Amino acid sequence: LLLGAMSLSSPLSRAWRWALALSAAGLAVLLGGLMAAAASGRLTAGKAGLYAELINAAPALPSFAPGLLGLLLAMLLLLWLWPRLSLPQAALGTALLSGGLLVTVVVPWWGQVLQGPVRAAALQAAQRDPSLPGQVWLWRSQTPSFGFYRQQPTPGLPEPRVGDWVFTRADELKSAPPSTAYEILRPGPGYVLLQWMDKGERP
Repeated sequence: LLLGAMSLSSPLSRAWRWALALSAAGLAVLLGGLMAAAASGRLTAGKAGLYAELINAAPALPSFAPGLLGLLLAMLLLLWLWPRLSLPQAALGTALLSGGLLVTVVVPWWGQVLQGPVRAAALQAAQRDPSLPGQVWLWRSQTPSFGFYRQQPTPGLPEPRVGDWVFTRADELKSAPPSTAYEILRPGPGYVLLQWMDKGERP
């Protein structure tokens, strides 16, 4: 949108300013609507899978989010409809406002939705007594951020061994080997941290 606006000749007609203002505001409303639908559960209603489970457990949006979105819309309209502002100034203002929304609301919220369960499980695994038998592994889960939050390299393992702590996707437990059992140390959403053990040892 901004690159397209910069390709137009200045000064812009009033019709072009309205078109750009409504386009910028519409994108902000669309993004806000998607986040509101995710937070309320409407976005993934009736769906299954890793990301559906993560989004279904999404935290509420910050209380200041609606007010911030309203302020953003008003500022965007002002930027593009104020005739004293040049095209580069309006484009720069739009970029700054959009970046502020991303930094203060969008990225932190989506980060909590997608990485919150990974971080919580990793912090618990970091407290594991190193004298216990076994190791901490990833199993059928491509989540390198787990090792980052744990502050230790955490490689993958084809099949866990008795005593291992395993971080995996919750839906992968359906295909666990029948000869073993596990104790869930930290449940989902989306991911689980568990201890692998023999069937006879399961509490």
